[in-house]
Amino acid sequence: MSREYLKIALFLWVTFPVFGKRDTLIVKDDSDYSPLFYWSEIYTSSSVETINEVRKKNQWQTLTKEFQIPGNQTVWIRFYLKNPLDTSQQYFIRNPDNEISDYYIFGQRKKVIHFRNGEFVSTLNMNETGLLGVGTITIAANETVEVYIKASNHEGVLPFLRVFPQKNIKTTYALLNQKRFEQWLNNYYAHNLEELQVRTFYQGALGIIMAIAFLIFYRNRQEKIYKYYLLYVLSAFAFTLFKSRSFTYIGQLLGLIPIVKFYAAETIMWLGFAVYLFFVAELLDLNKTHPDFQKFLHRLGKIFTIYSLSIFAWLLLTNDSGLQKWLFNNNRIPLFLFYAGILIYIARNVRSSMVKYLIIGNVLLIVFGMIAWLKAGILNHQHWYGVFNHLFTLPLAILLEIIVFALAIAKKIEEERNVKTELEQKTMQVEMMALRSQMNPHFLFNSLNSIRYMVMVNDNENATDYLSKFSKLLRMILNHSEKNVIRLSEELVALRLYLDIEKRRFGDNFNYAIMIDEQIEIEALQIPPMLLQPFVENAIWHGLMPSTKADKRIEVFVKKINDSMVEFLIKDNGVGRLKANELKQKSMKQHQSKGTDITNQRVELFNRNYLNKINITINDLHEHNISIGTMVRVLYEL
Repeated sequence: MSREYLKIALFLWVTFPVFGKRDTLIVKDDSDYSPLFYWSEIYTSSSVETINEVRKKNQWQTLTKEFQIPGNQTVWIRFYLKNPLDTSQQYFIRNPDNEISDYYIFGQRKKVIHFRNGEFVSTLNMNETGLLGVGTITIAANETVEVYIKASNHEGVLPFLRVFPQKNIKTTYALLNQKRFEQWLNNYYAHNLEELQVRTFYQGALGIIMAIAFLIFYRNRQEKIYKYYLLYVLSAFAFTLFKSRSFTYIGQLLGLIPIVKFYAAETIMWLGFAVYLFFVAELLDLNKTHPDFQKFLHRLGKIFTIYSLSIFAWLLLTNDSGLQKWLFNNNRIPLFLFYAGILIYIARNVRSSMVKYLIIGNVLLIVFGMIAWLKAGILNHQHWYGVFNHLFTLPLAILLEIIVFALAIAKKIEEERNVKTELEQKTMQVEMMALRSQMNPHFLFNSLNSIRYMVMVNDNENATDYLSKFSKLLRMILNHSEKNVIRLSEELVALRLYLDIEKRRFGDNFNYAIMIDEQIEIEALQIPPMLLQPFVENAIWHGLMPSTKADKRIEVFVKKINDSMVEFLIKDNGVGRLKANELKQKSMKQHQSKGTDITNQRVELFNRNYLNKINITINDLHEHNISIGTMVRVLYEL
């Protein structure tokens, strides 16, 4: 009897899959986690088939871990879920990073639910869990559902041009209940929170730098260096954006065209490097010092631009992810070695204060870039402590380099400003010397006319004294013409000599007075040479000479207004400016003084070139509405 029971039991055990549907999983609210292996079925195909065609196939096999599916195949996985409870339940299926996963849910009510997720599925076609690579299955109370998963790779427009085979299709889908999914979700966000914070910091920092770089470029659009720096920062900023996770707002926006998001970051990196070469050439002013090397860097930048755009177009058309991976693993070290050679050449041959910034920036880029490359490649499965697991990425290397280059640009701007200021000062000095050289012949002409007059009237004694004082004054003027500033005492000595000379010519009916405030240290105060003499000369020639007054007088006052202001007043009792202008209009062939015009130009140059400022005002003096002379007021700000 026991043998018969044993036979029956053996028969039922063997035939149970036929009668009891071995691929039906009865889910309960306490079900935890279940891979799809051994209780679901798999079917592979190399042709395009619809879900209805696949359902009719009878070539299904039990899914095991041993399956290795090439990337050019389409994988179908089928299983059944039964909810024995009186309440609906939600279950979640994790996508093992296949490019495209389509899910078909057939319920007892003949309603088909279709959704998809994966790296090459537009975010427009995914819900919130789909952005995380998770599909959601809702099972009504006491319902059995038939689930199909279609796993495939994106074919591309020109798949026959693909160099490398597509990556294998993964079958490691897993089923999670609500509780386990929430635990996984919490762990997922906790694991990626630090990465999200670090990436947000990079994006924010690069965004701020990019805004500043744009403002600088907008104000200096004619300077190529600011354009290349802006483009370099822009490329770094775009690189970090395209590395954003799919569940972020930026990731969802860029994921609208998933193949572009998948391949754009690498392309942007190469374009950024091309722009970087143009930036280096401008930073070091190679067009002035090493034009051949500048042409080499420009050609190299163009080559990298063509290379990056060509590879990008190739990847978009073929979806040759194997080629991208091969390039990623094999072009970094040659690139680093090649660029290290460029840096060595620059360090040995280019003489510029910018070289040290370039070396520091590139050392940071190479060191942290190599760490990022290793972390993304052979050390991908190594988990580093805390924030360091996400800190050492290419954006960090680029950000550090960009900050160093910002300091380099600031230094370059400062150097250019200093050179410009120095050139302006030299130009102003030349202009001031030229103006003084115009005044010296002018004064010489006037003085010689005076001597000629005395000789003509046989006033030999006065002519001799005049010549003595004139030669001394001329010597002082020549000495002062080589200086930008002189002591006030020297200016006053020259002024007295000049007034003495003019007094000799005018005779006893001309008098002058120079009054100096006792608080003023005439040996310490520095003023431009011949600041006062042209106004005194102008007062004599145009104010006193036309005057019919018996007593012709000039008074010069030097007063201290406050600790930072000195006032010079030059008063005459001549005919005034209005009458002088009338007389000049009547006789244009007579002497026309250029001294005050030249002095005004010198004052303008002085104010632009020095911290001290000079302000000049000229007013007529009136008494009962009658002009009684002119007053020149010179304010000198210390």
